[in-house]
Amino acid sequence: MIVTLWICFAALVIGMGLVLIRLEIGPTNLDRAVALDVITASAVGIVVVLMALTGRVDLLPLLVVLTSVGFIGSTTIARFSQAESISDRRVLTAEEAA
Repeated sequence: MIVTLWICFAALVIGMGLVLIRLEIGPTNLDRAVALDVITASAVGIVVVLMALTGRVDLLPLLVVLTSVGFIGSTTIARFSQAESISDRRVLTAEEAA
């Protein structure tokens, strides 16, 4: 069981690193917002794995704060993001691009 928890911890850290790359190169602000939401979820997962490894339950308020921040941040970004127009959402043909 300990080996499984360490594998989960490593997978979460590697995933968080890859999402940091997406956060840096994301072409739109919504891509960056999704990356930030995934980073928050990964941080929650890391805290859960640390709680399971160490047997500590005093980190539970930290989980509540992290999940609240993630939820409020995601809903705020979704509320104030601008909707794209129809022409921005589709891929242009070669004739339309010229």
